[in-house]
Amino acid sequence: MRSCAFFIIAALAFMVTAGLADFTWVYRSSWGSFGMSDGNFIYPSGIAVAPEAEGDVYVADTNNHRIQYFKGTGSIGSFEGTWG
Repeated sequence: MRSCAFFIIAALAFMVTAGLADFTWVYRSSWGSFGMSDGNFIYPSGIAVAPEAEGDVYVADTNNHRIQYFKGTGSIGSFEGTWG
């Protein structure tokens, strides 16, 4: 029973790592600095990228109590708006 469980765990680990082998990160841009004005952050705590082709980026700016969003295409990382 123990060898069967080991085999299943090993097979799952192989499948997970094999699936990750095809994934590559692409660095596109960086932006922002410490502060309270548009495009700046104080303790950003979350990030999301829209699934559309534009791929707009949304950042939870915790200590400024807002969500900011940035362009994902064109002028990458340019500030688009905020709410909260």
